[in-house]
Amino acid sequence: MTLSWAIAHKMTMMVASKAHRDTGVDRGEYVDVFAALQAAGVCCVAKPLRGLAGAYAAPPLGGPAVLLNSRLDELTMRHTAAHELGHHVLGHDSTTDERADPDRANLGGSWPDEEKLAETFAAWFLMPLPAVRTAIRRAGIGSPAKPEDVHQIACWLGTTFAGTARHLVNLRILAPDRAATLVGEWRARNPAIRAALCGSAVPPPGRVWVMRPEASPAFLHVIQGDTLLYPGGAAPGPLPAGLVMRSDPQLSLDPGAAVVVTAALTRATDLAIQSADGNAEIAITLIPPPERSGIDTAWRPRGEQPRPHLET
Repeated sequence: MTLSWAIAHKMTMMVASKAHRDTGVDRGEYVDVFAALQAAGVCCVAKPLRGLAGAYAAPPLGGPAVLLNSRLDELTMRHTAAHELGHHVLGHDSTTDERADPDRANLGGSWPDEEKLAETFAAWFLMPLPAVRTAIRRAGIGSPAKPEDVHQIACWLGTTFAGTARHLVNLRILAPDRAATLVGEWRARNPAIRAALCGSAVPPPGRVWVMRPEASPAFLHVIQGDTLLYPGGAAPGPLPAGLVMRSDPQLSLDPGAAVVVTAALTRATDLAIQSADGNAEIAITLIPPPERSGIDTAWRPRGEQPRPHLET
């Protein structure tokens, strides 16, 4: 039997919803897949690997356990972790996964049925409809129509651009042809689009979050290199450790304050600024990812010295 992608999505949509309940996930917020793995009783280990994105060890091989490639970027690691969790929840045998770029996955290619099911589970687990609606609201978007809009939604969800655009089709928020067009535009003009968001000729190093009043209050799960743009706003000050002003020349006649996340941001940090009209305070809390290395219970804030890990 060979499953179509449509059937795989239908089969895993409710499975992911049940997994949210079983692992205590708030379906209206950013999904912490690593906390979900722990809640599911799945040991997660991150190690530098070559030619492998992740692996799942079923109980007969000493699991349940998930192995992740610590060389992956944060978004790809989150996707891979959700994919491996899918193998566990769906009762699959032990497996290894070589795909390490969900943003460029060819979903029209030949995938084994179990891989299709784990892949569609990952989408529904990381992007449940309530969380997507929250992301759209906090981004201040009525309906996603431009690459910039999908980028903002992906920032809030902690997912890749193409993965987000494809799932917006599953949620009937985007038409398939429109999603394909937006993905094509993003791949062709990604640096230019992010530079334009900052009103700059120089692309920022990472994602660009546009901070509108609708974003407050909220937790932002940021990554080193992210830029927080306050349209028409003044710079928050004084800036806490781990945040610096973006200093390159801006082209916009109405430049906003652009703040860049650096490696020095290692812990949850509050940040507030008045909105452009002065009528609202945009208050957010920045959450950086930990150093994902070794066993998940030993993961630590970046920059903190390793602690001895006692096996139990």
